[in-house]
Amino acid sequence: MTVKLIVIDLDETLLRKDKSYDVERFNHALQTLKNRDVLVCIATGNSYHKIIDYFSQEDQKDLYFACDNGNFIVKNNEELSTTTVDRETLYNIASFVDEFEGFHIMVNTGNQAYFRETKGEAFEHISQYNNALAYIEKFEDLPEGEKPTKLAIYSTHSLDRNKIMTRILKERFEDIDSVTSGDGWLDVYAKDGGKGIAVRKLQAKYNIKKEDTMAFGDSLNDESMMKEAHYNIAMGNADHDLLLSTTYQIGTNEDSSVINLLEELLSNDSMEFMNKYLIHNKR
Repeated sequence: MTVKLIVIDLDETLLRKDKSYDVERFNHALQTLKNRDVLVCIATGNSYHKIIDYFSQEDQKDLYFACDNGNFIVKNNEELSTTTVDRETLYNIASFVDEFEGFHIMVNTGNQAYFRETKGEAFEHISQYNNALAYIEKFEDLPEGEKPTKLAIYSTHSLDRNKIMTRILKERFEDIDSVTSGDGWLDVYAKDGGKGIAVRKLQAKYNIKKEDTMAFGDSLNDESMMKEAHYNIAMGNADHDLLLSTTYQIGTNEDSSVINLLEELLSNDSMEFMNKYLIHNKR
Protein backbone atom coordinates (compact mmCIF):
# COMPACT_ATOMS: atom_id res chain seq x y z
CA MET A 1 0.00 0.00 0.00
CA THR A 2 1.47 3.34 -1.05
CA VAL A 3 -1.31 5.67 0.09
CA LYS A 4 -0.08 8.21 2.64
CA LEU A 5 -2.98 10.69 2.76
CA ILE A 6 -6.70 9.90 2.68
CA VAL A 7 -9.22 12.73 2.38
CA ILE A 8 -12.91 11.99 3.00
CA ASP A 9 -15.95 14.17 2.43
CA LEU A 10 -18.62 13.91 5.13
CA ASP A 11 -22.25 14.38 4.02
CA GLU A 12 -23.46 11.85 1.44
CA THR A 13 -19.98 10.26 1.43
CA LEU A 14 -18.97 8.91 4.85
CA LEU A 15 -22.34 9.72 6.39
CA ARG A 16 -25.59 8.05 5.45
CA LYS A 17 -28.63 10.17 4.73
CA ASP A 18 -29.59 10.01 8.41
CA LYS A 19 -26.11 11.38 9.33
CA SER A 20 -24.96 8.08 10.80
CA TYR A 21 -22.00 5.85 9.94
CA ASP A 22 -20.48 2.64 11.26
CA VAL A 23 -18.41 4.22 14.03
CA GLU A 24 -16.76 1.02 15.27
CA ARG A 25 -15.60 -0.06 11.82
CA PHE A 26 -14.37 3.42 10.93
CA ASN A 27 -12.49 3.76 14.21
CA HIS A 28 -10.77 0.44 13.66
CA ALA A 29 -9.71 1.46 10.15
CA LEU A 30 -8.58 4.87 11.43
CA GLN A 31 -6.36 3.36 14.11
CA THR A 32 -4.84 0.89 11.67
CA LEU A 33 -4.12 3.69 9.20
CA LYS A 34 -2.55 5.75 11.99
CA ASN A 35 -0.32 2.82 12.94
CA ARG A 36 0.83 2.69 9.30
CA ASP A 37 1.59 6.44 9.29
CA VAL A 38 -1.27 7.28 6.94
CA LEU A 39 -2.85 10.72 7.49
CA VAL A 40 -6.64 10.98 7.39
CA CYS A 41 -8.44 14.25 6.76
CA ILE A 42 -12.17 14.97 6.84
CA ALA A 43 -12.79 17.62 4.18
CA THR A 44 -16.27 18.99 4.71
CA GLY A 45 -18.55 21.93 4.16
CA ASN A 46 -19.48 21.59 7.83
CA SER A 47 -18.02 24.03 10.32
CA TYR A 48 -15.65 22.84 13.01
CA HIS A 49 -18.20 23.36 15.77
CA LYS A 50 -20.44 20.77 14.09
CA ILE A 51 -17.73 18.07 13.89
CA ILE A 52 -18.21 17.12 17.55
CA ASP A 53 -21.55 15.59 16.56
CA TYR A 54 -19.79 12.95 14.47
CA PHE A 55 -16.38 12.23 16.02
CA SER A 56 -15.29 11.56 19.58
CA GLN A 57 -12.58 13.62 21.23
CA GLU A 58 -10.19 10.69 20.78
CA ASP A 59 -10.92 10.53 17.06
CA GLN A 60 -10.49 14.27 16.75
CA LYS A 61 -6.90 13.90 17.99
CA ASP A 62 -6.09 11.59 15.08
CA LEU A 63 -7.93 13.40 12.29
CA TYR A 64 -7.27 16.53 10.32
CA PHE A 65 -10.37 18.59 9.58
CA ALA A 66 -10.56 20.79 6.49
CA CYS A 67 -13.82 22.50 7.49
CA ASP A 68 -15.87 25.18 5.76
CA ASN A 69 -14.99 23.52 2.46
CA GLY A 70 -11.28 23.37 3.24
CA ASN A 71 -10.94 26.98 4.33
CA PHE A 72 -10.52 26.29 8.07
CA ILE A 73 -8.00 23.53 8.78
CA VAL A 74 -7.83 22.15 12.32
CA LYS A 75 -5.93 19.36 14.06
CA ASN A 76 -6.47 18.47 17.73
CA ASN A 77 -8.32 21.76 18.37
CA GLU A 78 -5.48 23.82 16.89
CA GLU A 79 -6.20 26.12 13.97
CA LEU A 80 -3.58 25.41 11.31
CA SER A 81 -4.80 27.49 8.36
CA THR A 82 -7.61 29.90 7.53
CA THR A 83 -8.50 31.23 4.08
CA THR A 84 -10.83 34.21 4.21
CA VAL A 85 -13.26 36.03 1.94
CA ASP A 86 -12.65 39.76 1.54
CA ARG A 87 -15.32 41.57 3.56
CA GLU A 88 -16.25 44.03 0.83
CA THR A 89 -16.65 41.14 -1.59
CA LEU A 90 -18.81 39.34 0.97
CA TYR A 91 -21.12 42.34 1.32
CA ASN A 92 -21.42 42.73 -2.45
CA ILE A 93 -22.21 39.04 -2.96
CA ALA A 94 -24.85 39.11 -0.24
CA SER A 95 -26.45 42.19 -1.79
CA PHE A 96 -26.53 40.52 -5.20
CA VAL A 97 -27.90 37.16 -4.01
CA ASP A 98 -30.58 38.93 -1.99
CA GLU A 99 -32.13 40.01 -5.30
CA PHE A 100 -33.22 36.41 -5.93
CA GLU A 101 -35.92 34.46 -4.11
CA GLY A 102 -35.14 31.15 -2.42
CA PHE A 103 -31.49 31.75 -1.47
CA HIS A 104 -30.65 32.08 2.22
CA ILE A 105 -27.13 33.23 3.12
CA MET A 106 -25.09 32.18 6.12
CA VAL A 107 -21.56 33.41 6.81
CA ASN A 108 -19.09 31.03 8.43
CA THR A 109 -16.06 32.22 10.40
CA GLY A 110 -14.48 28.95 11.47
CA ASN A 111 -15.84 28.64 15.00
CA GLN A 112 -19.06 30.61 14.45
CA ALA A 113 -21.85 30.98 11.89
CA TYR A 114 -24.06 34.03 11.31
CA PHE A 115 -27.57 34.03 9.84
CA ARG A 116 -30.12 36.80 9.31
CA GLU A 117 -33.20 34.74 10.16
CA THR A 118 -34.46 33.28 13.43
CA LYS A 119 -37.35 31.12 12.26
CA GLY A 120 -38.82 29.42 9.22
CA GLU A 121 -37.89 26.46 7.02
CA ALA A 122 -34.48 27.81 6.04
CA PHE A 123 -33.58 28.52 9.67
CA GLU A 124 -34.62 25.01 10.70
CA HIS A 125 -32.58 23.48 7.89
CA ILE A 126 -29.48 25.54 8.59
CA SER A 127 -29.71 24.85 12.32
CA GLN A 128 -29.16 21.15 11.62
CA TYR A 129 -25.67 21.96 10.36
CA ASN A 130 -24.56 24.39 13.05
CA ASN A 131 -23.91 24.20 16.77
CA ALA A 132 -22.80 27.84 16.95
CA LEU A 133 -25.37 29.84 14.99
CA ALA A 134 -25.84 33.52 15.84
CA TYR A 135 -28.37 36.01 14.55
CA ILE A 136 -27.06 39.06 12.73
CA GLU A 137 -29.19 41.82 11.21
CA LYS A 138 -26.77 42.56 8.39
CA PHE A 139 -23.38 41.10 7.51
CA GLU A 140 -21.73 44.51 7.77
CA ASP A 141 -22.18 44.01 11.54
CA LEU A 142 -19.83 41.00 11.67
CA PRO A 143 -17.54 41.43 14.70
CA GLU A 144 -14.20 42.97 13.80
CA GLY A 145 -12.13 39.96 14.84
CA GLU A 146 -14.12 37.39 12.88
CA LYS A 147 -12.56 35.97 9.69
CA PRO A 148 -15.18 34.98 7.08
CA THR A 149 -14.20 31.62 5.63
CA LYS A 150 -17.16 31.18 3.30
CA LEU A 151 -20.73 32.08 2.46
CA ALA A 152 -22.93 29.01 2.74
CA ILE A 153 -26.12 29.57 0.78
CA TYR A 154 -29.10 27.32 1.42
CA SER A 155 -31.29 27.12 -1.68
CA THR A 156 -34.85 25.91 -2.15
CA HIS A 157 -34.20 25.50 -5.89
CA SER A 158 -33.14 22.48 -7.95
CA LEU A 159 -29.52 21.37 -8.30
CA ASP A 160 -29.50 22.57 -11.91
CA ARG A 161 -30.71 26.02 -10.86
CA ASN A 162 -28.06 26.12 -8.14
CA LYS A 163 -25.36 25.27 -10.69
CA ILE A 164 -26.49 28.20 -12.79
CA MET A 165 -26.21 30.49 -9.78
CA THR A 166 -22.66 29.29 -9.04
CA ARG A 167 -21.66 30.10 -12.62
CA ILE A 168 -23.23 33.56 -12.39
CA LEU A 169 -21.39 34.29 -9.13
CA LYS A 170 -18.03 33.20 -10.54
CA GLU A 171 -18.52 35.39 -13.61
CA ARG A 172 -19.63 38.40 -11.61
CA PHE A 173 -17.08 38.21 -8.75
CA GLU A 174 -13.59 37.37 -9.99
CA ASP A 175 -11.98 36.89 -6.57
CA ILE A 176 -14.19 33.99 -5.48
CA ASP A 177 -15.04 30.44 -6.35
CA SER A 178 -18.55 29.02 -6.05
CA VAL A 179 -19.65 25.39 -6.02
CA THR A 180 -22.74 23.32 -5.33
CA SER A 181 -22.72 21.05 -2.33
CA GLY A 182 -25.15 18.44 -1.06
CA ASP A 183 -28.62 18.92 0.40
CA GLY A 184 -29.44 22.19 -1.35
CA TRP A 185 -26.28 24.14 -0.55
CA LEU A 186 -24.08 26.49 -2.56
CA ASP A 187 -20.73 27.54 -1.14
CA VAL A 188 -18.80 30.71 -1.97
CA TYR A 189 -15.21 31.21 -0.83
CA ALA A 190 -11.97 32.91 -1.83
CA LYS A 191 -10.47 31.84 -5.14
CA ASP A 192 -7.33 30.62 -3.35
CA GLY A 193 -9.42 28.43 -1.03
CA GLY A 194 -11.40 25.21 -1.25
CA LYS A 195 -10.81 21.56 -0.51
CA GLY A 196 -8.16 21.20 -3.20
CA ILE A 197 -5.99 23.89 -1.63
CA ALA A 198 -6.41 22.22 1.77
CA VAL A 199 -5.17 18.91 0.33
CA ARG A 200 -2.19 20.65 -1.25
CA LYS A 201 -1.30 22.26 2.07
CA LEU A 202 -1.25 18.88 3.81
CA GLN A 203 0.74 17.35 0.96
CA ALA A 204 3.31 20.14 1.21
CA LYS A 205 3.50 19.96 5.01
CA TYR A 206 4.24 16.22 4.99
CA ASN A 207 5.96 15.91 1.60
CA ILE A 208 3.21 13.66 0.25
CA LYS A 209 2.80 13.25 -3.50
CA LYS A 210 -0.42 13.33 -5.48
CA GLU A 211 0.32 9.71 -6.41
CA ASP A 212 0.07 8.76 -2.72
CA THR A 213 -3.20 10.59 -2.06
CA MET A 214 -6.73 9.16 -2.01
CA ALA A 215 -9.93 11.23 -1.91
CA PHE A 216 -13.62 10.36 -1.59
CA GLY A 217 -16.49 12.69 -2.52
CA ASP A 218 -19.97 13.08 -3.99
CA SER A 219 -20.53 16.74 -4.93
CA LEU A 220 -18.92 19.45 -7.03
CA ASN A 221 -17.44 21.03 -3.90
CA ASP A 222 -15.21 17.93 -3.89
CA GLU A 223 -14.01 18.47 -7.45
CA SER A 224 -10.94 20.54 -6.55
CA MET A 225 -9.62 17.91 -4.14
CA MET A 226 -10.19 15.14 -6.67
CA LYS A 227 -7.67 16.87 -8.92
CA GLU A 228 -5.05 16.65 -6.15
CA ALA A 229 -5.45 12.89 -5.58
CA HIS A 230 -4.34 10.08 -7.87
CA TYR A 231 -6.96 7.81 -6.30
CA ASN A 232 -9.93 10.15 -6.79
CA ILE A 233 -13.08 8.24 -5.93
CA ALA A 234 -16.67 9.25 -6.58
CA MET A 235 -19.51 7.76 -4.62
CA GLY A 236 -22.23 5.75 -6.36
CA ASN A 237 -24.62 8.53 -5.39
CA ALA A 238 -22.33 11.29 -6.71
CA ASP A 239 -23.36 14.25 -8.83
CA HIS A 240 -22.95 13.08 -12.42
CA ASP A 241 -20.79 16.12 -13.22
CA LEU A 242 -18.26 15.08 -10.57
CA LEU A 243 -17.54 11.91 -12.56
CA LEU A 244 -15.84 14.11 -15.17
CA SER A 245 -13.08 14.73 -12.60
CA THR A 246 -12.79 11.24 -11.13
CA THR A 247 -11.14 8.02 -12.17
CA TYR A 248 -12.83 5.62 -9.77
CA GLN A 249 -16.35 5.05 -8.47
CA ILE A 250 -17.53 2.88 -5.59
CA GLY A 251 -20.94 2.18 -4.04
CA THR A 252 -23.19 4.59 -2.21
CA ASN A 253 -22.93 6.22 1.18
CA GLU A 254 -25.90 4.16 2.37
CA ASP A 255 -23.82 1.01 1.85
CA SER A 256 -20.84 2.26 3.92
CA SER A 257 -18.77 2.12 0.75
CA VAL A 258 -16.00 4.39 2.05
CA ILE A 259 -15.39 2.14 5.05
CA ASN A 260 -15.62 -0.95 2.84
CA LEU A 261 -12.86 0.39 0.61
CA LEU A 262 -10.67 1.45 3.54
CA GLU A 263 -10.87 -2.09 4.89
CA GLU A 264 -10.04 -3.46 1.45
CA LEU A 265 -7.11 -1.06 1.20
CA LEU A 266 -5.73 -2.25 4.53
CA SER A 267 -5.96 -5.90 3.53
CA ASN A 268 -4.04 -5.49 0.25
CA ASP A 269 -0.29 -5.12 -0.25
CA SER A 270 -0.68 -3.45 -3.65
CA MET A 271 -3.14 -1.07 -5.26
CA GLU A 272 -4.12 -3.42 -8.08
CA PHE A 273 -7.46 -4.10 -6.40
CA MET A 274 -8.50 -0.55 -7.34
CA ASN A 275 -8.71 -1.54 -11.00
CA LYS A 276 -12.19 -2.96 -10.54
CA TYR A 277 -13.42 0.50 -9.47
CA LEU A 278 -12.16 2.27 -12.58
CA ILE A 279 -15.03 4.18 -14.10
CA HIS A 280 -14.19 3.15 -17.67
CA ASN A 281 -14.50 -0.49 -16.59
CA LYS A 282 -18.08 0.17 -15.52
CA ARG A 283 -19.21 1.53 -18.88
